[in-house]
Amino acid sequence: MTAVKVLIVDDQDVLRASLATLLAVSPQIEVTHDVGDGWAAVNVVRAHRIDVVLMDIRMPGLDGVRATKEITRISPTTRVLILTTFDADDLVIAAIQAGASGYLTKDTRPDALRQAVLDVAAGTSALAAGVAAKIIGLLRRAPTPEPNALILQRRVVTYGGLSRLR
Repeated sequence: MTAVKVLIVDDQDVLRASLATLLAVSPQIEVTHDVGDGWAAVNVVRAHRIDVVLMDIRMPGLDGVRATKEITRISPTTRVLILTTFDADDLVIAAIQAGASGYLTKDTRPDALRQAVLDVAAGTSALAAGVAAKIIGLLRRAPTPEPNALILQRRVVTYGGLSRLR
């Protein structure tokens, strides 16, 4: 099995080094690059095959939301997992709308972070519990579309007895 190739993007050198060490514990994960800003991340993704970008939100230059949008545009197979201190509603929604496959906060347990990287690489999503609760709260406050409109926009996919809307 080929290791998941990961790019770490954060403006703090010590944090990037710590994350690389933490992820290296898993033989399924290979940190191939680490950079300090969004522009550098975009350039790495342009030049190399990256499976997962572990992205901070607030950085000088190109922030994590705009970098996520550009990365998912130029490399649709590259998945972006946000890892940040900030979980404000507007940042969560902006990151997901930009193409992020997950949103975790920096208080995530090391084993949970490693698993989230693997999950995102496999095509699923990863959300911190608090972030998931925020999204549910935002959706509950949003206007409800007509039920028939929802059915037309999505199809039900069944996996091993579990139904998921797609």
